[in-house]
Order: sequence, then C-alpha cells, then structure tokens
Amino acid sequence: MIVQSEAFRDAIDEYIILFERSFGRTIKKDYFTWRFLEHPSSDLLMGLELGKGRIVASYSATPCNLEFQNKEIKTGLSISTMTDPDYRGKGLFPKLGSELYTMMVSQGYEMIWGFPNNNIHYGRIKNLQWNDIYEIPTMCLKVSDSCYSDMEPIQTDDDFVMSYKSNVSTENMVRVKKDSKYLQWRYLSHPINKYKNFVVADGEIVSSHCITKLFNDSLDIVDMQFQTIDEGEYLLRKVLSWANSQNLNYIQCWAPRHHFVHSLCEKIGFYNSTPITYFAYRWLMEPGNKITDFSNYSNWYIQMGDSDVY
Repeated sequence: MIVQSEAFRDAIDEYIILFERSFGRTIKKDYFTWRFLEHPSSDLLMGLELGKGRIVASYSATPCNLEFQNKEIKTGLSISTMTDPDYRGKGLFPKLGSELYTMMVSQGYEMIWGFPNNNIHYGRIKNLQWNDIYEIPTMCLKVSDSCYSDMEPIQTDDDFVMSYKSNVSTENMVRVKKDSKYLQWRYLSHPINKYKNFVVADGEIVSSHCITKLFNDSLDIVDMQFQTIDEGEYLLRKVLSWANSQNLNYIQCWAPRHHFVHSLCEKIGFYNSTPITYFAYRWLMEPGNKITDFSNYSNWYIQMGDSDVY
C-alpha cells in the first residue's frame, strides 16, 4: 500500500524495526524523519507491505528534480528497498515497486533512477524494467603520495548560506537541481553526517564548491561543482592540503570521465578504484523527444552526494 506522511510518521518505529531485521544494523530515527518527512518537497514516495500486523517490506524514493538545458524534470531517487527475512521470495519487491511507480505517474513524476547495490540490481533490471547507465568507479588518492601542503586559508560555507548559481560547466548535462534550499537540507540538516564545504566565491555568489565528508581515516569528496578548470584545480589542491593537515590516508570521489573534473583528478594523482557503483534508471512516462538519451552516461554529471549512501 502507498502511505501518506502522517501514516508514516505514526509507523516510523515499526519501519526502523524492519530496517534492523533487513540489514542487521540500527539507524537513528532522526535519519528517517529527515529523509522522508523534512525533504524540501512535501511528497512522500513510499510503499509498505503489512504482514501479521507489522511492516514486512518497503520500497521508497525521494523526490529529486533533474535539470538539463534549462529544462526541469520531475523524478524520484530510488532508495531504502527492504524485505523482512521471513517474507523474502514472495514477490513483494516488484509488487511494491509497481504500486509506487503507478502513484508517481499520477503525481507527474517522469522517471525513477538510482544506484542499486549488488543485492537488488538484478531484480530491478529483470522485474521492474530498469536500464543500466553505467558502473561508476570510485577514484582514489593516497594523501601521502601527493605531499601537497598549502597553509593559505580557504573560504568555506558549511552552512550553505551563500548563493549557489547553476554550474556553467555542466549545463549541457543531466544533473540534480541543487539550489541553496536543497543543499541546506541535503548537507547541513543531515542528522548523522557532517560536511565541510570549500568554496570559490565573489562576495556571496559561489562559482565553484567542493563538499567533503570524513569517513574513518579517509575523506569523501561528495560533490564537486567547478565553473572553470582553474577553480577546480585550486579547490582540489586545497582539499588535499586540508586532508594532509588532518593526517588522513585517502581521498575518494566520483569524477565523470567525460568532464574536465576527471582529468583534473588524474593530474593530481587520483586513480580508478573500488567500490564500483551501479547507476540505472527507468522512465515512468514516455519521454518523447524533449530530452537527450538518458541511457548514455556521457550525458550525465553525477556525484557521490547524489546517492543516499554518502
């Protein structure tokens, strides 16, 4: 069944139990409240299955609009697919997926997309008619190999109070719409992770930024938006210098091979490594000829932070 926000709010404790039974680990209640109930969009995209008076399966997505050449496409980022171990193999995954897609179409959503892991990738392709776009490698740099240190201060905007304009270097690519409201929700308000945001700005107008997150002894660059190659190299070297000052071992990022960010990373010393992440989608409505071929990875600019994992 498709649930509304108030119903989910009442059932959130049961939802957490399903998560624990499905994945064998716990997660804070605040995370699900933030992800589903505090999103800038008021839409809740969630299907639940009940069995013996409790939630036994879930399929959900997060509203996530895409931009391409001054067009805006209403889409959903697929996340949080869960089935209680006692109910696996009963077809609940495709059932809930189909129900959710039907509801999304009724609300004007044109596409669903995401990053299926190894456990669910086959099922989405076989049972829910998803299409692969790419297998995204993680680029990695060993901090000690670079020996780069720059003590000059760098401007930051960790609270995302500055103005973030559309990035000219990706305007011909499909990308997540990221205004200040979205950035504040996604990074500042995250109840678990803390992010550091390095910027190049003219007054209060940000032209390039680089958002990072500590992970154990490493640093994830979760979002790189560079207006020019020079600003990109400046920010990457500043991030590397900061990582060096924190005695971190590695830096990871996603750097699309068809954008200059990839050659910048290679220049500094990044190399393709693991994990490798599936990137896939499904049209919910007939796209017609209004937009380019979404199955071609070269038409996309995707970052770690566009996933719900980082």
